[in-house]
Amino acid sequence: MEGLVLFKIAQFTILLTFAVFVSDIRKKKGMLPLLNGKLTFPMRFCYPILICIYGFIIATLELLLLLDFVALVVTLLGTFLVVKAKIDLRKYHTWAGYHFKTTKLVTKGIYAFIRHPMYTGVYVFILGGFSTGVFHAPWFVTNIGLVALVYMVALLYIMALLPIVASREAKLLAQEFGDEFLRYKEQVHAFLPLQKFKE
Repeated sequence: MEGLVLFKIAQFTILLTFAVFVSDIRKKKGMLPLLNGKLTFPMRFCYPILICIYGFIIATLELLLLLDFVALVVTLLGTFLVVKAKIDLRKYHTWAGYHFKTTKLVTKGIYAFIRHPMYTGVYVFILGGFSTGVFHAPWFVTNIGLVALVYMVALLYIMALLPIVASREAKLLAQEFGDEFLRYKEQVHAFLPLQKFKE
């Protein structure tokens, strides 16, 4: 029983940290949309639903499976990536689906290893959360969560991977930073830490 309580405290701490760091939805001066705002608005609505559902699942856990401990590590890794990315970006961070016109290309910290650590962190966190939720959530919670999850993952996929958005963002960065960005893009994988950026 004590192990279950400690597990819940750990998962709630990770969930709260993730929610705080991923929830910067302020409209900042210089932000440019990469997608129609009508597509990103529902995502702003979906992700709090998913966070609440995951909090409910953690709160109502009655037994632990071995997979729950794996999920704990996976959600911790996803949270670490999101927190590190946001700290490294500082004032240059924007909500998903936007581009921030800046005078600096961030290639230090986690960005020296992964071009899209925030997207990567969100996907990793979702994988960990889903691993716990799929075995513990009641059917109605699973269905609501699944609808929100499918929409959010699909939109993140569109923003991070599809040539329309990715090429638009890459084009803007190439215009702003020229060869510096092209060298960075050539060396650093979008989602996997395969090699470190060498300036």
